[in-house]
Amino acid sequence: MRSGRRRTVCSADCTMPSCDVTVCVRAISFGEGTGGLERAAAQHVAGLIEAGLEVRLITPIGLPDGLPRAVSYVSLPWPRRSPSRGPLFSIAYWAWCRRLARELHRTESPLVHFHGASAGALRWWQPPPATAVVVNPHGMEEFAKCSPFRRLGRAPLRHLSRGAQRADAVISTDDSLTPAVVRNLGVQPEKVVVIPNAVDVERLAALSLGAPLPDHFRIVTVGRLVLNKGYDLLLEALKDATVRRVLPHGWRWDHYGSGPLFPDLQQRAAEEPVVPLKMHTAQPDLVVQQALASCDLFIQPSRYEGSSLTTLEAMAHGRLVVGTPVGGIPDKIVDGRTGILASAATAPGISEAIERALRADREAISSAACALVYERFSQAASVGAHLALYDKMRVNGNPQ
Repeated sequence: MRSGRRRTVCSADCTMPSCDVTVCVRAISFGEGTGGLERAAAQHVAGLIEAGLEVRLITPIGLPDGLPRAVSYVSLPWPRRSPSRGPLFSIAYWAWCRRLARELHRTESPLVHFHGASAGALRWWQPPPATAVVVNPHGMEEFAKCSPFRRLGRAPLRHLSRGAQRADAVISTDDSLTPAVVRNLGVQPEKVVVIPNAVDVERLAALSLGAPLPDHFRIVTVGRLVLNKGYDLLLEALKDATVRRVLPHGWRWDHYGSGPLFPDLQQRAAEEPVVPLKMHTAQPDLVVQQALASCDLFIQPSRYEGSSLTTLEAMAHGRLVVGTPVGGIPDKIVDGRTGILASAATAPGISEAIERALRADREAISSAACALVYERFSQAASVGAHLALYDKMRVNGNPQ
């Protein structure tokens, strides 16, 4: 594959020259993004550039802050006035994928890598024989259990995601997620390759420098306040009488993030027994990472989860982590060794896990967690795995 250091910015109606890899994603952030998809896609692109590949990025957002100079950027606008959630979002995503398919007909690339439901473009785009296709479905929240009304609204997204069936390789971000990838997307098991999402451990270490030491025992959570993240379960667990007896005096729960459940969670925290919850919204990544680096306990109480980058970030900072056995979390938290894994994604399961965490050898578990992230979930490890997959596909040719 060729190397290059160039930057081209164009609109969707221009024709781009060929490159090593074309990356398609609905949202990406090289700076202060909080979404897992946005950060994972940015890490992927930045890693390929560092490895010397020419990358074309196709995304609907405006020119991303911090975009590496070597990236050829194609702006493919999103339908106007479309919401970021709900049934109309699914319809807008459908329309954007059709535009993406038309754009791909005008471009040349030996390999196209789709993130998330952007793989829906494969419903309308037939890759040339010499082009290999990789799909990374990420969290697959569109397949999560929900009300019949929400499930109906997510139907277009599920249909788009199953465009992965036409890919040559489908990435599962964790071993434990592979069965769900096969089941949800209907792909052949032999097409699935496990490549974990990564975190930039050097950047996290730099951001943690100078983190203030709290004067109280602090539980920290980070994420969007939506039902699948399970913060209501954590609230009930922290109201449990047994947990309250073992928590140190003066403890507090700090949450970083916002979402539709904000007012409900805040109101319920103020009801007896009171949970000392402090909400932090619209905080820069420096503040969030320093909170992670200095907390006593990080908890990921999800009902449904993808790879969970925030769990990796807390582990990279050497924090004691409690998580539920969903999504890719069990690939990171080995119970009693790299963290504490709840028996179930329920309030009683989380309560029992918190109790065990407070009795555990925190220093030994935190050190093992940090070592695991550096060894298996670092950006260097992820880039190496992607390059090995790309080289294998290039040598073998497009199997389709």
